[in-house]
Amino acid sequence: MSTQLKTLTLKCPSCGAALDVAPDMERFACGYCGSEQIVQRQGGTVALKLVTDAIARVQFGTDRTAAELALRRINDEMAALDAEAHEIHLVRGANIGPGMLAFMGVFALAAFLVAQSVEWEGAPVCIIIAVVLFVIAAIVHAQPDPHKDRLEELKKQYEALAEKRAQQKAIVDT
Repeated sequence: MSTQLKTLTLKCPSCGAALDVAPDMERFACGYCGSEQIVQRQGGTVALKLVTDAIARVQFGTDRTAAELALRRINDEMAALDAEAHEIHLVRGANIGPGMLAFMGVFALAAFLVAQSVEWEGAPVCIIIAVVLFVIAAIVHAQPDPHKDRLEELKKQYEALAEKRAQQKAIVDT
């Protein structure tokens, strides 16, 4: 009985050269173009695959997984930025703004005018209250918003994260 190994002749997927493939070969390089090959045996068929194709599939899966993880992190960071901006807006809303003070001044002035028409003795107090409220409104309005710079910074960070999220989503969706 002969112990000779039966070889197959297949074409190189890269250059098309005839390659002799022995039964014990799993991986080799083409003698003509040098491309690395993997021998795939399934259900009685034998095929050659370029190693670069296998690496590309693994790389694609790795890139997709990394993008999915990045999306989670980016979404968490964006939620934290939203929460901080919301907190700043709550703090700003809790303060009596210049508009509210001006409204109170107008209301005090209207009360004065009504008081004058009925000859109310508290009319001078209404004038003083109106003037004080207008002055306070002017002072408050002149003060710089301590949260303005931080809100602008949050907006820039959010926009940068939104751009990164779009890039990562494109990788996941391919």
